[in-house]
Amino acid sequence: TDNSKTGVKTASTTSSVAKVTVNSLTNAEAPAISGQPEDRTASVGGTADLSVTATAGGTLSYQWYSNTENSTADGTPLAGETHASFSAPTNMVGTTHYYVV
Repeated sequence: TDNSKTGVKTASTTSSVAKVTVNSLTNAEAPAISGQPEDRTASVGGTADLSVTATAGGTLSYQWYSNTENSTADGTPLAGETHASFSAPTNMVGTTHYYVV
């Protein structure tokens, strides 16, 4: 374009076309647990390490829960306990149930 009043010439060019394909969401592969946490008995101040072994086609994440009942429902998530292993507290006498999702 020539703007004869100001003496300024402008030019433009166009890029090539970029194709964007959006696929539908698919469910991730369900992990397989090959090693379940096992029951532990410990003295006050002792060690009660729990662990799970799982595999999947992608990256796994973990969240450990505690429960007063022997159940995997309605447990309380344990803050920061997001690894395949967990050291259960042994500072008080009693029974607590743990599981990992």
